[in-house]
Amino acid sequence: MNQDTPVPQKERAGSDAAVAKLVAPGKYSTGAVPGLFVKVTPTSKTWCLKYRIRGVENTFTIGAWPGISFAKACALAEEARAQIAEGVDPLKAKKAAAEAQLEREGWTFERVAKQWLAGRGDLAKKTLLNYRTTLDLHLLPALGAKPVHEITWRHISRLLVDLGSRPTAVAHARVTIKQILDFAVDLGAVDDNVAVGRGKTLVNARKTRHHPGLQTTDELREYFGRVMDMAPPDKPATWALWLLPLLAVRPSELCGMRWEDIDFEQAQWSFTPTKTGRRLIVPLASQVIGQLSLIKERRGMAATVPTPFGLGGRVQRQPEQGGWVFASDRSPSVHLSPTTLLLAIRALGYSEDELTAHGFRSTLRSIGHEVLELDPIVLELSLGHRQPGPLKEAYARTQLLPQRRVAMQKWADFIENLCWEASNGVSRSEAESALVGL
Repeated sequence: MNQDTPVPQKERAGSDAAVAKLVAPGKYSTGAVPGLFVKVTPTSKTWCLKYRIRGVENTFTIGAWPGISFAKACALAEEARAQIAEGVDPLKAKKAAAEAQLEREGWTFERVAKQWLAGRGDLAKKTLLNYRTTLDLHLLPALGAKPVHEITWRHISRLLVDLGSRPTAVAHARVTIKQILDFAVDLGAVDDNVAVGRGKTLVNARKTRHHPGLQTTDELREYFGRVMDMAPPDKPATWALWLLPLLAVRPSELCGMRWEDIDFEQAQWSFTPTKTGRRLIVPLASQVIGQLSLIKERRGMAATVPTPFGLGGRVQRQPEQGGWVFASDRSPSVHLSPTTLLLAIRALGYSEDELTAHGFRSTLRSIGHEVLELDPIVLELSLGHRQPGPLKEAYARTQLLPQRRVAMQKWADFIENLCWEASNGVSRSEAESALVGL
């Protein structure tokens, strides 16, 4: 070749237009980023970066053109060079990222939800059942198969909007999703919880469900008058109507009372409420012991069991017997249902807006505090409620049983006096004063 003939310059891949013109197989430098070139074959054009780390030369494949443009290839090459400068091999970093992506793809909402629920052994059975129901009915059908890192607020808001006509379901679904995604963050399956601080406006305001109860002394006196005049004395539901105001437990708890849970010598009833999952000891006033003793003595004889106040808790006979205290008339293996108890209240003439079986709990709280001046904390513990604040664990351990025993005996004495008034038309003190004047 003549020395004066110029040597043809190799084409460069310095732009998308330049890459489009490349047809001969080979490697073409961009001239923009050191080490960045495009590899041309008969079937593809691929961006690559030649680099050296720890004395070893490698080639990092960035991706195919035109899916990755010239500008994007340069940006990715600069990122890889920055990693190299910090001692990070971009090939190994890419492999680790791919493996992490595969792992994240495996963390579906259903998988995370099941692991989260399996670790919530601290919750009561009823609470766990509510979570399972929400998952099975609402969340898993919509989100179950999605990898949690792909779930956006749009997915969640659409689900909540679809439940909009059911405010309770919306509120519980929102809380459940947030807790599950919090768990996903802890697992490393997602970086952030997209549900945090969102969705409150999608939960329609719903009325707080109140259980109507008797709130005055006159109303409570009227109740006992109706029980004495209208309720059949040989029915388990009537016996429960007497004890429900005295104990102020939840209707389902009273209906499920068992003989083996009652300690007559210690005058207490010990059981585990399904709502809290914590063992509760209920002190039994002398009037309650009297009523239970009569029920136990006469159960199965179709006998009339009088009020709890005729014998004042002095019945001592306690035949050996187990099973339900309020066994069904139809079968001793089944206990009285809360629905039957509610129907017994309706038979006394109370509407659903006037009184429910659950309402006697608010009766104890209001009259016990306002009339008898019982300590509010003692009353709350008597109702099986957990106390808020820093002392809640201390209260949970001690349960203030001696104080609650005194309070419940005072409450039972108060109720006995009301029953006297309902039966005789005057208070016991008025009757005693009249007798003194004779």
